Amino acid sequence: MKKVYIYFMAIIMFTFICFIPFFEQVKAIDRKVYDEAGILSHREVAELESLATELGEKWDTDFLILTTNETNGLYIKDYMANFYDEKIDEQGLSKWNATILSLDMKHRDVYLSAFYKGKLYIDEKRIDQILDEVTPYLSNGNYYEAFREYLYQVNDYMGREPAKWYLQWWFQILVSLGIGAIVVVGLALNVGGRVTVTSRTYLDTKKSRVLQEKDRYIRTVVTKQKKPSQKSSGSGGGTTPGGHSFSGGGRKF
Repeated sequence: MKKVYIYFMAIIMFTFICFIPFFEQVKAIDRKVYDEAGILSHREVAELESLATELGEKWDTDFLILTTNETNGLYIKDYMANFYDEKIDEQGLSKWNATILSLDMKHRDVYLSAFYKGKLYIDEKRIDQILDEVTPYLSNGNYYEAFREYLYQVNDYMGREPAKWYLQWWFQILVSLGIGAIVVVGLALNVGGRVTVTSRTYLDTKKSRVLQEKDRYIRTVVTKQKKPSQKSSGSGGGTTPGGHSFSGGGRKF
């Protein structure tokens, strides 16, 4: 039983080590608004910086705004992914909680993405709902109002339950402990020793041999499958070149 107890304690320690990232405090980036397209006034940038900082501090997650007139031939989703990798490398972090609203002013594309803790609360469904509220402002050229609405919408969703209930940290810990308990029970039931008899135990390999082999052709079956249509590059999330997974969604404005 002492051996079983050691296994049980090891499983508990492993479980909590695995979930340390859920409680890790991640340094926030100082700048929140990257208006490369120059569509905001200095006053609007200052006010959005203040609001993004205030709301983001509550959730240990940066709420960023990124605008550009030139993506160097990339779709705004890929441009954002490179931007994220650049900023996380500058901070020297292995993970960075963030949501980023990105605008390509040249092609009139908007894309909203969420990373790590942001991704737990802002999934594709919620992103579509946020864009439903934000896009009309963008279409009318009310960029300042669009960005304020984005910040308030993200703040609202971060204050709710995670987008997928099975991603809640307490549920995943319970699952891990449940699996650990099953393993320990299995060990306890097998304390008396293990059975070593296998299918080869009573097999005499000197006298056993294959008597006959035969291959018979029956028929050829050909199935047809419709080729899936290409999805828009703006749909769904993805992974940055640096390996950071994100939820996301985009559309024209």
